[in-house]
Amino acid sequence: CAPTPPQARGPGEKGGGRFWGGLGPAVPAGRGSVLRVISVVTGRFFPKRFSTPWRGLFSVERFKRILPWLVLLTPAALFLSTSLSQVLLYGGMVVWLVGVCRGELSFPKPKWTLFLLLYALWSILSALFSYQPLTSLYDLKELFLLLGVPFFLASIPEDERRERWTLRLLSGAVLFSSLYSLFQFLKGIGLSSSVRVVGFESHYMTQAGLMMMASLWGWVLFFREKRRLFLLLAIPSTVSLLLTLTRSAWLGFAAALVLWALLRRPKVALGVVAVLVVLFLFSPGPLKARLLSFTNWKDVTFQDRIVMVKKGVKMIQDKPLFGVGPNMVRYAYNVPRYVVHPGEKRNLHLHNNLLQIPAERGIPALLFWGGYVILLFMATWKVFRRGSPLAEASLVVIVAFLGAGLFEYNFGDYEVKTLFFFLTSLPFIEVNHESKR
Repeated sequence: CAPTPPQARGPGEKGGGRFWGGLGPAVPAGRGSVLRVISVVTGRFFPKRFSTPWRGLFSVERFKRILPWLVLLTPAALFLSTSLSQVLLYGGMVVWLVGVCRGELSFPKPKWTLFLLLYALWSILSALFSYQPLTSLYDLKELFLLLGVPFFLASIPEDERRERWTLRLLSGAVLFSSLYSLFQFLKGIGLSSSVRVVGFESHYMTQAGLMMMASLWGWVLFFREKRRLFLLLAIPSTVSLLLTLTRSAWLGFAAALVLWALLRRPKVALGVVAVLVVLFLFSPGPLKARLLSFTNWKDVTFQDRIVMVKKGVKMIQDKPLFGVGPNMVRYAYNVPRYVVHPGEKRNLHLHNNLLQIPAERGIPALLFWGGYVILLFMATWKVFRRGSPLAEASLVVIVAFLGAGLFEYNFGDYEVKTLFFFLTSLPFIEVNHESKR
């Protein structure tokens, strides 16, 4: 996993920074190479050293020093401000891409990123065949976030000091967001089915998705490493998760807890189920009512989900190859041929990853997305078999993300997806670090 030594490189090849899984040279220097052209262009605007008096102020070396801090601040910012997290994330991506084009930084290419690339390319084709191509093409700006996978793999620092700061910043942000959620609850927003606590997010489902992953991450690492700081991450986020009254996140949380118990000790799984039953029996009335609504066929939201499934199936049958187009479900929802019941309400999406992706982008896009998830899970499982606590936490997060995705389109949520990419990248950074020792 170390950089290719100079004597092993071919003529005209530039070496990169860190590599993952034998990635080869960061920038091929062959004539006509697109990356080579970009490297030359960026070299004009971002030379390695500026002339006096600006020498060193805008140097690549300085950019490379601030890049790890941009990466480490991003997950904490997700819990406090979407705008701040976007500035940090996309600013870091720009610095990283400039470094890649100049041969200073690596572009990791694990196997699962191939399926993300195919997913992105098929999304572009889907947009071209959309009901409203311009609207769909504009929505494809969210594909830039898929670069977060190689970006985190290449840019997350490996030293223990920054690792501790990551944990401290993330725990502090989660605690602050949870306290604000509690303030919202005490102020009177609280436990009702119509208004849920949202923290600093724009929607309670986003808050629930973030807190679901943060709480599971904290609980797993606390029991593996016995560090009190992980409790500061786990307990407040669990409380905040409950206050969102979001059943999809609760389902993902419960499924992940059962998997975690099976990974540690199979007998513990029964204990986890027993704890969940006790918590249910002694939970407040509104929480219990939300949980019981899972089995209430007459519940309005349950009936609405059934309508979404029928509509999604109709859209997939009507356009199985390219779907109705990115961001077009909201417009196609009330198209006459997709109507299930007259007078049904309009929804922005289908609240299900397995339905939303093929309905929007076609069945091939779902297959590419599934390939990404499967390969990521398999790679994480291999690291887990080596005894990695981070890999164990990542497996739990993946299961929770998929479980919640059965009742919410969380792969379309910027904040949730960014935190998912970050947390699932950490085990491979750990492996890369160990291989260099």
